[in-house]
Amino acid sequence: MLNNREIKILEIFSSEEEVFIKKLKEKFGISERMVRYDIEKINFVLSIFNIKPIYRSKSGTFKLDCDSKINKIKDIVKETEPVTIEKRRNLIKLLLITAVKKINISDLMEKFDTSRITINSDLNRIKKEFEEKEIKLNTKKGIILEGKISNLIKYRVEKISECLN
Repeated sequence: MLNNREIKILEIFSSEEEVFIKKLKEKFGISERMVRYDIEKINFVLSIFNIKPIYRSKSGTFKLDCDSKINKIKDIVKETEPVTIEKRRNLIKLLLITAVKKINISDLMEKFDTSRITINSDLNRIKKEFEEKEIKLNTKKGIILEGKISNLIKYRVEKISECLN
């Protein structure tokens, strides 16, 4: 998923024939390396939709050969709302209550495209909610829920019902 800055960069590429990295750096107040990382991520998304990537021209500028598909990808990307903190925590809870084996923090970091510190912060918040339901969040060598089966099932039903409503 692309973040707001990456979406704006994609829009710039789709509306301009040539783009200078320096222009993007100044516009967004980020380093040239960060611009290149963003372009790499955009190119990954473009590849999923079989769209030619952004490339460096002989003149040193960057280009995107636009076709009708690019408007489709921009619409799809815009429609995907960013994951809020609350939504991410709810998704982590759902992953935990439906997991049949331990979940790895690295997997959560990758899935939500966030840092270990952020995931640990989320888990500490989630842990408090689980404790209120007499469920233990075991984080030794992976993450898994422990407790009475009846408490686990009751919580699972509550959370899944919330998602369905």
